[in-house]
Amino acid sequence: MVKVSIDQETCTGCGTCVALCGDVFELGDTGKAQLVEEYQEGGPASGTVPDDIGCTESAAQSCPVDAISVE
Repeated sequence: MVKVSIDQETCTGCGTCVALCGDVFELGDTGKAQLVEEYQEGGPASGTVPDDIGCTESAAQSCPVDAISVE
């Protein structure tokens, strides 16, 4: 499992993460990126995602404002 967090103040809601990894990311009611409900822990902007979902890291690396961190 990898820990994913999204800095929602930095996020611009461009949707790059959703386009690259829609199984993990979605745009929420605020227009900002969030994790799909299945992976949320303690809120929509953080949680854990299985290692075998390979697009998580590429979506984070492709974020134009570096709002996504994967550990």
